[in-house]
Amino acid sequence: MREFIENISKLEWWLSIFFIGIFINILSAFVKHFIDKLISKYSEKYRQKVELKKRETEEKINEMIKDRTLAIEKKIDLVNIKLLMVTFLGLMFSIDFLITEEMLLIEYWLLIYDILFITIWISLMGSVYHFVKSFRFIHKYEKRLREIKKSHNKQKTLL
Repeated sequence: MREFIENISKLEWWLSIFFIGIFINILSAFVKHFIDKLISKYSEKYRQKVELKKRETEEKINEMIKDRTLAIEKKIDLVNIKLLMVTFLGLMFSIDFLITEEMLLIEYWLLIYDILFITIWISLMGSVYHFVKSFRFIHKYEKRLREIKKSHNKQKTLL
């Protein structure tokens, strides 16, 4: 137990956990689509759930195409998530400077430090997940917008 407490008080341990967590979170956001496809092949109920989510996404994209202010709001949300991620990163790395070594020698300060660090880390992972999800949604929207512009250009050239 003492060895574990010594390890979690080292910056290298937290950095490795931090980067592994970000990697797993980003990977899970991209792998989810393929897992949905695989499970949908074998489960009718799950397939219906995935199709419902696709229709809802398509409806939101259609609404955004009709009302560009919704698209602007979504892009602003994406910027807010980026700012939140930078804030959490700043908090994670500044926490080492806020707490002195004398504080860490006191046992409850080490516990407070760990709880604070874990809370910030979990918040960062949540914001990374939402960033990837929002980024993929905006990418789908922009792709649809390009397709619409392309079809309009083809119609103009035919006329």
